[in-house]
Amino acid sequence: MSAQGEAMLLPDKVECEFIFVDLLRASSVLEAEERATPRLSSIEQDRFASRAATDMRAAETWRTSRIALRIALERWAGSDVRQSAFEIEHGGRPQLTQGWPHFSMSHTGDVAFIAISNHSVIGVDIEKSRTLNMSEARRMKLISAAAKLISYRDPIQPPHQEKLDDHSVLQAWVQLEAVAKATGLGIGRVLTDLGVSGGAGNNEFHAEPYMDDRLCVKDIDVGPGYFAATATAALPETLHVTHFPSTQSNLAIFCQERFLSDEA
Repeated sequence: MSAQGEAMLLPDKVECEFIFVDLLRASSVLEAEERATPRLSSIEQDRFASRAATDMRAAETWRTSRIALRIALERWAGSDVRQSAFEIEHGGRPQLTQGWPHFSMSHTGDVAFIAISNHSVIGVDIEKSRTLNMSEARRMKLISAAAKLISYRDPIQPPHQEKLDDHSVLQAWVQLEAVAKATGLGIGRVLTDLGVSGGAGNNEFHAEPYMDDRLCVKDIDVGPGYFAATATAALPETLHVTHFPSTQSNLAIFCQERFLSDEA
């Protein structure tokens, strides 16, 4: 299903977009769109086949999230990104070969969350609300680590609440994951740097790896039952979350929309 007619332009000077994808509701329309206009790379096709050999349900969820990401990226960068392989940086951060736009994606359960920016590197993470089987000491380390990083990045932002409930831990986790993705360092390195992992004696925080683009960290409201956060260099005052369409007619409209680059 290729969009026809002139492309509609979303408001200019938009620097980032956040898209929430209900993979269950959108799966049939995403698969139909992929059959009509293939966008997945050969590498992604191979990864799907490998995953399907061990867990078909998880593989299908992964595949539909990738199709949604490809469609979202095409709205920004055009059809040249179809089937192109992502470059994977050290730490696991994917990039388009031409380097624009920057993007990040996370999924939990049957939903995915996509962030795209034409301004700077961006990281995003989402977690589903759930009961955590975690020690009090571990909870404290995660919450303190997120508070340390956010206060260093953005001293104006209120400090993280000193609570150890599941809500606070999950919100802290998505903040840390968002920074790990934006910096390209990976969550293991971030947790080590902030003293969560690597032994009780690891208490010294070296800020240098986190200086690039002066990343700011911000929580995002994606609706009840989920926690999300982003990390990037610049954000609009109000963050709007777009819900990925789940019908063919709405997807046609969505595919026609184009974001303007800074040079437009």
